[in-house]
Order: sequence, then structure tokens, then C-alpha cells
Amino acid sequence: MKRLWILLLLICTSCTNAPKISSFFHTENTLNAPITPTQQTTTVSMLLPLSGKQEQTGIDMQNAALIALQKNQDAPIKMLFFDTKGTPEGAKEAYRWAEAQNSNMILGPVFASELAALPTLSSRVLSYTSDSTLLNNNHTSFAVLISDQIEQMVRYACENGQFRLAAIGPENKVGQIVMNTLDSTIKKCPGMTLTKYALYSEKEENMTPSVLKILPKMVDIKKKDLTPEEEEILATPIQERVDFDSLFVFEEGVRLSQLMAILAFYDVTPKVFPIYTLTSVKSIKDPMLNNMLFMDLSTNSSSYFTRQYMQIFGNQPSRLAELAYDSVNWVAELSPHGIVNLSDLQNMDSYRGVNGLIRLNADGTNNRAMRLVQKKGRNAIEIQPAAEEFDLPMNPKEIEVTPTSELTDLTLKSPEVSVESLDQFESTTPSTLPEQWPED
Repeated sequence: MKRLWILLLLICTSCTNAPKISSFFHTENTLNAPITPTQQTTTVSMLLPLSGKQEQTGIDMQNAALIALQKNQDAPIKMLFFDTKGTPEGAKEAYRWAEAQNSNMILGPVFASELAALPTLSSRVLSYTSDSTLLNNNHTSFAVLISDQIEQMVRYACENGQFRLAAIGPENKVGQIVMNTLDSTIKKCPGMTLTKYALYSEKEENMTPSVLKILPKMVDIKKKDLTPEEEEILATPIQERVDFDSLFVFEEGVRLSQLMAILAFYDVTPKVFPIYTLTSVKSIKDPMLNNMLFMDLSTNSSSYFTRQYMQIFGNQPSRLAELAYDSVNWVAELSPHGIVNLSDLQNMDSYRGVNGLIRLNADGTNNRAMRLVQKKGRNAIEIQPAAEEFDLPMNPKEIEVTPTSELTDLTLKSPEVSVESLDQFESTTPSTLPEQWPED
């Protein structure tokens, strides 16, 4: 153990006069890892919240980066850490320091508000934010994107003959991007239709009226003088009248449980796809969420990183720590072949880390190979393994699709806005919310 700590100390590099540098051993030493004289050194700066409300998040990610460097201790890489304090102003200052060091790669910042504060034309930035509206050919993300989750969920529904979808969620930025992504993605599956959707106010406490918007027409059983249509409605079980087989829900926590309780009350049992970011399915304890289908990162629990992290810190690494490790390890593995920059990573077909395959795209987005799991009690049962390659076409299951006369024009005409921002999720509950939504 002592030997590992010494190795980590040797590879931690900071610069004088820079913002506060800290790690799990709280040192400000300026020592470089040994490098071969003939090799060129890649300078990598990480912009992390090493103080302030999100200090622990930053420390965990820094520690993960140090483990990656210990694994590649002979790599010609110089690692610098700059404190963003978890604020836009702090991120802007940290970026200025990173630029002053002529960094070849800049990893971070973590939060959307921090990335938004950086200069639009700032280059070499590989952030950890899920806000896809901030991404471009200069600002790339290493995080799991909601749009990528949706596409893989739609693929599963398509290939399993579930062609009639519905969606429900809050009328906010998250809702807007989910609806826009669904609208564009279902077009890739011939025969698939978004039949119903409902958006509700974030201040709305009772979700029943919104749920009823996606359910068939209801009739009061106490009503007198029923019309023939109403008599037919009462005579037909509601499950037979529901015109969708899969429900996409962009909600979390108590509201998600409330929504599931309402569906159960009306005996409606579609396949439910909650849209989370970096959710840890095993940590969700609410029995109302049992049998739900979640996209999950393909983590190898026996990986070098996981073993080392648990040996040092005594707990499983968070998903953000895993992302930090993968990104630093990727750069470190390439560094012996020359100076590494962001375009080098984008030009690679893919990279396999502890979270499985990832590909960085030129437009700033990324693709991840995720698995589909189902919540079963305390376990997460794998329903579909992660793909082994990207750009696979959707192959719809050949079944007869019965058309309906009640289709609604669901064309979304409002522009896509910032929705995957980490800043909007403020009061999180570890048992129900993903680890990438800490309070900001």
C-alpha cells in the first residue's frame, strides 16, 4: 500500500502560482514522472472542482486520474490539476491557467455551467458534462449523453417488435431534448410511431391528469344513460385499448414512483424506459421501479482500476471517477507514440475502457456501447449486452402493425435547447438518482 502511495505522489504534477492543487494526500509537490529523454511529453490539464460544494467530486476524479497515471508510470505525460471551485468563474480562471501551460489536452470541466463559461473557440477541451447543446468541434464530451441512451432504447424496442411508443415528462429543457431526440430517432425504425406524449409543469404535484393524457378515454362507471361508445369502453379492459407498448419516461425520484403507481392503478403495464444519466440500477431501492428497463454502462468489476480504487479507498468508484480514469488512461496509453491531442482521440474508431466502448465524434458528441438491464429486486438482470461495434442498422422485428385512427401530429417545432445540463438537478437522493447529477 505504501509503495502505491509513493508512486502516486511521484506522478502528481502541479505548477507554481496556479490555483489550489489538491488530492487525497493533499500535496502541492511539483514532481514529474520519469520520462525517456527522446520522447516528447504530452501536457494534460484537468479542470476539476477541488474546492467548494463539489470538492469531493473533484477529489474522487483526481484520485482516479492518478491511478491511471500510476498504471502508465513510464508514459511521457505531464499531468496538471486546476481547481474550478465548481463555478463558472472558477472554470474560466482554471482554463486560463491551463492555456498558459501550453496544454496539449484539457480534460474537464465537469459541469455544464462551467463549460458554458469557457471561450467559444477554446480548443482541446474534453469535458465531463452531459449538456450536448454546448458541444462542437472544440468542446467534446466524455460523459454519457441522453440522446445516445434514447437511440439505444429505441433500437431495442424496434428489434423486439415494440413499434408504438409513448412519452411523458416535465415541460422543461430535459423534456424538450428528449422529445426532439425521440422524434428523430424513431424515423430510423420503419413502422415505429410515437402515438402519445404528455408534458407537465415542473410545479405540478398530482401527476394523474398528465398520465391520463396518454391513456385511452375513461368513463365514469357511475354515469347514467351511457352512450353505445361509452358502454363499449366500459366493456373493454383498458390494457386492450392502450395504443402503445413502450413508455419513455424522463423523470426521476419520487415522481417516477408516483407515475408507476398511477399506471398500476389503471392496470396499464407497458415496457417502461426511464431515461437516466449514469444511473446505478442496483442502488435503486424503490419497489415501484421493479421490472423497469435501464441503459447501463458496461463496467468490468474486475478491472485494474476498480481493484486499485477499492484497495486504496475502500469503496466502489463512482461513475464520474470511472470516466476520469478512462479518459486519462486513454491519453496515457497513446502518449508513447507522440504528443496526444483531442483530434487523435477523435480519429480513433473506438476505445475500450472500464465503461466499455466509446467513440468521440468530430461534432463534440460521443457514442457509448451500453447494455440494457432490468431491475429485479436488488439485482440488475442483463437483457441485452453492449454492442461490440458502432453504426449498426436497426433491424425491426417483422410483425404485423395494426394502424390506429387516433394518431396525433407530434412534429416538434420548437428549437432544441440546453437540456442535459447537470446544473438543473439540485436535490439528489443517492438511492434513486444517478451519480452524475450532484448538487451544483
